[in-house]
Amino acid sequence: MDGYPSNLQISEPTFCRSEVLAGPERRRRWNAEEKARIVAESLAPDAVASVVARRHGIHPNQLYGWRREFRPAAALTNFVPISVEAACSAARGRPPRWMGRRVVASRS
Repeated sequence: MDGYPSNLQISEPTFCRSEVLAGPERRRRWNAEEKARIVAESLAPDAVASVVARRHGIHPNQLYGWRREFRPAAALTNFVPISVEAACSAARGRPPRWMGRRVVASRS
């Protein structure tokens, strides 16, 4: 490096400083009771999930994962079967709504 000019003039020796962070563990362990309380708070009518997550120091994706974890299994399987009957519309003398409008061409 002696052959190249330097814009940075350093005349004294340099040193590196390191810090050891002593504090709570970065990866927090949440028990089921704490998770349930936070999930219930996030499901309140006017609650915003990302604000609730930020308040408790977790990422919103973690909160959504907990919501899935605490969702009852019955909520995933309940659905109402439907049946479509075109006979009702045909009985009234008009085509069903899903068929669209009829186009009548006029001859002149």
